[in-house]
Amino acid sequence: PFPADAAIRVIDLGAGTGSLAEKILQRWLGAAVICVDNSAEMVEIGRARLSDYGERVTWLLADLEDPGWLDGVPTPLDAVVSTCAIHLTTDETKRRLYRWAYEALAPGGCFINADRLKAASPALDALYHELWMEYIVRNTKAALGKDVPLETVRQRQRSMDEAAGLKCVTLEQNLAWLREAGFPVVECFWKEWQRAVFGGYKTSNVKRQTSNVMKASASCISP
Repeated sequence: PFPADAAIRVIDLGAGTGSLAEKILQRWLGAAVICVDNSAEMVEIGRARLSDYGERVTWLLADLEDPGWLDGVPTPLDAVVSTCAIHLTTDETKRRLYRWAYEALAPGGCFINADRLKAASPALDALYHELWMEYIVRNTKAALGKDVPLETVRQRQRSMDEAAGLKCVTLEQNLAWLREAGFPVVECFWKEWQRAVFGGYKTSNVKRQTSNVMKASASCISP
């Protein structure tokens, strides 16, 4: 909810190599972003990738599961964002991050999370997962002209999920925890199968969005 020339302060939780942070820096020319990730390799790659943005970007090597790192983050912030990271944390950590986000935000600030979810039932979860696998097969054919067997995609995704240690919860549970944290307005802005962009505003008077940050978040979790 910020104009393009706003000097906003943003933190990106689980920033990886800085995909979402870069979109924010390009969209808001006065933005400063703190990028947080627990992988030294990701931080190194991200620093090199976003080096042209100079002091507008700060990198912090920290584990979201460790509550101690939150104490060193300068507040208040205008936005707390995350892409494909919070679903890898425990439920206790999710709730702690949501509470911290609400407390850290300035009035009128927002929390936006693009993440993977668990469906409302095991049957829907299986259906959504299979639709996603079929989508990857079609997209690979369209983008690269390659025919990848569906079973190969299934096996690769299964291996990635096991390695990641998914701890997904439903959209409804995430929104409930955001309300519990204090957000007066929570919403799902975009959803496709097991992936969604959702969040909350630290105000009940939500102005018209002037950016594509939520669309950008969605693009970061699509193939």
